[in-house]
Amino acid sequence: MKKIMKVIAGFVFLYSVLIPKITYAISGTDFTTLAPLPKGTSLTALIVHAVNWLVIVAGMLAVIYLIYGGITYIMAAGNEDKIKQGKTIIINAIIGIVIILVSLALVRWVGTILSASTTY
Repeated sequence: MKKIMKVIAGFVFLYSVLIPKITYAISGTDFTTLAPLPKGTSLTALIVHAVNWLVIVAGMLAVIYLIYGGITYIMAAGNEDKIKQGKTIIINAIIGIVIILVSLALVRWVGTILSASTTY
């Protein structure tokens, strides 16, 4: 069981890392949110850029945790403890995703306020 979970986690990780890169390479989409910063970038832009990276990594981990909770729930096979554990993991992952989305919105809002106040 643990070996199957490790294999599934490995596939989920590879899928989440490789597929976006392949998709952007094929479509030619410019993903400027994570583009390298040019010289002379302000401290505000640097902080917003770093937080964007952290939020994306946290979001990927939360989705992986959600998938793990779903797999735990499905593989419970009637075991009440495993069913409860799976439900708890799913609820915690959803709460984490909501917190991550709210923090992303808050950081972008504060970033626009700070960048607008420093452009005078």
